[in-house]
Amino acid sequence: MTLDDIENNNNDHGQFMPMYDEGVNFPSYSNNFQPLKIEKNDKEDRQVTCSIVLFVLGFLLLIPWIINVINIKSKNKMARGFSIASVVLFSLSIAIIVIFVIFFIFLITSLHNSHREDR
Repeated sequence: MTLDDIENNNNDHGQFMPMYDEGVNFPSYSNNFQPLKIEKNDKEDRQVTCSIVLFVLGFLLLIPWIINVINIKSKNKMARGFSIASVVLFSLSIAIIVIFVIFFIFLITSLHNSHREDR
């Protein structure tokens, strides 16, 4: 096999023979991976859990939504978000209840007055 055959990748066996320069140093890699140390904050985990539970229970009863105001100043964004959503939903629910009560009072009084006039 001649030098021309090697440079043109022509050899008798039909295999590729890579060319290496003797003066080339190939980089060596070392694994310096260190996993992040995640410190669990149990207080924040409890706040998130409490906030989610109160948010879900608020759909059954209104009281848990207003109780969820305890987490409104939480450092955890998720707990704070559920707390704010609970307060907003509580406010909307109270407004809707007040509107319905006023409507039904008006309806009952108007029906009562019309019933009196019929006599």
